[in-house]
Amino acid sequence: TIHLMSGSVSDSGKRTKPNDPEASFVFDVVRGLKAISDRACEQAQLLPGTLAYTDRPYRILEIPDSLEGETFIRAANNDADFETGVGLEFELMFPSTVFVADDMRGEGVPKWLSSGFQSTDMFLITNDARHRLYQA
Repeated sequence: TIHLMSGSVSDSGKRTKPNDPEASFVFDVVRGLKAISDRACEQAQLLPGTLAYTDRPYRILEIPDSLEGETFIRAANNDADFETGVGLEFELMFPSTVFVADDMRGEGVPKWLSSGFQSTDMFLITNDARHRLYQA
């Protein structure tokens, strides 16, 4: 599972895309980011070619246009199977829409995901899997 959220903004306060001339001021959208497992996690910019996980070499290949350039939380792939949820703690610093990318190879959608997030018709593709995006 890859954990995403929108929130990149320019100094004028509007959302920006990569290579946007107004994109000179991009800042963190979460604070207190911590994996319950103590594995590495970090904020990154969602762009094609970006590493998808902190503990695997897989890269993001395809991103919905509306999310390209946004901030995402790059977490450890080894944390993907937490029974009670994703195992991350963080505080959103701005009103945000949170997206979760669920690896479609699993045996169904985890209960915590289906009960708290809404399925979308968007997908994120890495060089190891296709992920359906859920939002809350």
